[in-house]
Amino acid sequence: MIDFSIFRKKINQLNKYQIFNEEDLIGQRTIGVYGKQRYELITTDQPFYINIIIVLALILLIISLAFLAYKKDVRYLVLFAVILMIFSLFLPWWEINGSTEPIETNTKLYLIPNEMITITITQDTIAGELSYLPPEFLDAITAMIFLTIAGCILFLFMFNVDLQKRILVYKLSKLFSVLMVLAPGLIFIIAMSELSKVGIGTIFGSGNLDIGVPGETQISSVICNWGLSIGFYLYAIAILILLILSIKIFIKRRGEAKMDKQNNSNKKNKRTIQHPLFGISFKNWIQLCEKNGGFDLKYIDRAAFITASTIFTAPIRTLFKLKYGSIIKESKIKNPPVFIIGHWRSGTTYLHELLSEDPQFCYVSLWNTMLPDSYPLLDPTRKFLANFLPKTRPMDSIEVAIDGPYEEEAGIAVINQWSFFHGLHFPKNAEEQYLKSIHYEGLSKAERDEWKTNYFDFMKTVTYTNDGKRLLLKNPANTARIPLLLELFPDAKFIHIYRSPYKVYLSTVKMRNRVLDKLALQEWDEEEIEKQVLENYKRLMNSFFEQKKLIPNENYVEVRYENLVKDPLKQVKKIYTKLKLPGFKKALPGMNEYLERKKDYKTNVYKIDKKIIDKVKKHWSFTIERWGYKPPE
Repeated sequence: MIDFSIFRKKINQLNKYQIFNEEDLIGQRTIGVYGKQRYELITTDQPFYINIIIVLALILLIISLAFLAYKKDVRYLVLFAVILMIFSLFLPWWEINGSTEPIETNTKLYLIPNEMITITITQDTIAGELSYLPPEFLDAITAMIFLTIAGCILFLFMFNVDLQKRILVYKLSKLFSVLMVLAPGLIFIIAMSELSKVGIGTIFGSGNLDIGVPGETQISSVICNWGLSIGFYLYAIAILILLILSIKIFIKRRGEAKMDKQNNSNKKNKRTIQHPLFGISFKNWIQLCEKNGGFDLKYIDRAAFITASTIFTAPIRTLFKLKYGSIIKESKIKNPPVFIIGHWRSGTTYLHELLSEDPQFCYVSLWNTMLPDSYPLLDPTRKFLANFLPKTRPMDSIEVAIDGPYEEEAGIAVINQWSFFHGLHFPKNAEEQYLKSIHYEGLSKAERDEWKTNYFDFMKTVTYTNDGKRLLLKNPANTARIPLLLELFPDAKFIHIYRSPYKVYLSTVKMRNRVLDKLALQEWDEEEIEKQVLENYKRLMNSFFEQKKLIPNENYVEVRYENLVKDPLKQVKKIYTKLKLPGFKKALPGMNEYLERKKDYKTNVYKIDKKIIDKVKKHWSFTIERWGYKPPE
């Protein structure tokens, strides 16, 4: 870019200016002079620092290949790929080329510097201009650069540090390094596709484009073709090298990992740092820590995992809003949802999984809850991420499937400050989280409206990505949220399932402690957990008995867990009949297949002494008598 000033006493005078680099003509433009003026003229000459970077990168690439040939060490191939990837950031990632007499045009999009430059050449003009790039696009490019550099650093770390005896650290390093180098390409394709829609329609293509000449009013139709450029392709080559090496190393270390897994198979309460707040935004994460007393130093590894995740997912959320924000906002939930409610450990999961075999339903999956405000964009990585999930739930050994039905409360915890799940993340503040997230006690109107909006938008996203199917939702926390749910869905249908309070107590206490061991960011007291279980059950069920009067009789049905286990299909038919749900016969094959898969599953067996029986009877007699349960023998 050339910057110069012009002064002419005679105004309205046209002058042709030519700019040379030694003997090469690099810029030419006719300029109308109106007194003293300052001009910036983009030329065909490439900035000097780019030439330095190209030479330096070529030298480093040659050196790394030479060491690879001499040392036979795969780490030099990693270094080669990393240099190639960093080098690609300084080259154009997308371009337009066109030529129709007498105009030639070339547009290039650079990441560093973040600019789109168009050079137009005619008989009288050799000049360029900068194109406008939206702030959202610039933010996406900035995130790409950061993720690429961070991913390269992680790859170098992974291949240069001995992690054979630290399998978890190795797996997490591999996960984040792969995600961080894959994400920029995905982000670029999405962002560039959205940007292309405005002017030329698609990211790839050819055809006639209207091209203007800088300094002139004339617009000409020029035959052009456009698409990805050398920078992107070098980046893709580097990605391919790193992925092949990662797979090779993974296969090599798989035996050691299996052996370590066998050695640890008998260990209870194995420490994990993966966390369901994987998809939370940085802002929400900081606010969550502030409102709940922060995390204990003992769990700094989990907190670090969450913090790193917020950085990785930030550009994904931005792009999701850019691509899907208006679509989700305008979408409708046409079919009233079916809510499965009931206290925790009452059989809600079993009923949810059984009914979800009906193809008329869609449900919130575990994948949806991990990234509730961006999961459609990362769908290609879903199966890869599934490798890092536990195989079973900690409380009952039920299989965990990333695409399987899950409770939406986990997703609400990612996008809102108030959720029952946050009581599991921050047990020292479990009381406040329970009261505010389930009973809305102490919430301001603005906070309640925000919660309602977050919930509704999440449900609209799930419905939209499932082609508008009827939602089948299971969430014990919803048991005392009937008024709010009816505000959102006046014609919603409710299935309440209940179970022996004696077994619910034991199972809930066990569940809380086991889940805390996997998810907690603070220390907890087991005696306090038992008190919370006793008190929260009374709060939840008393609220429910009062609120269920709001539900029209034809939209409500109750199921006894013991009857469901004894004859599942009879109880399911009862549900369909009472709620007037269609498709029972069509759903039977899938439900029978599910029951066949689960026929060998054994529920937890509990030993219950007289002290516990008396405690439960004292506190929960109102449900024991209502449902006619006797103390277990």
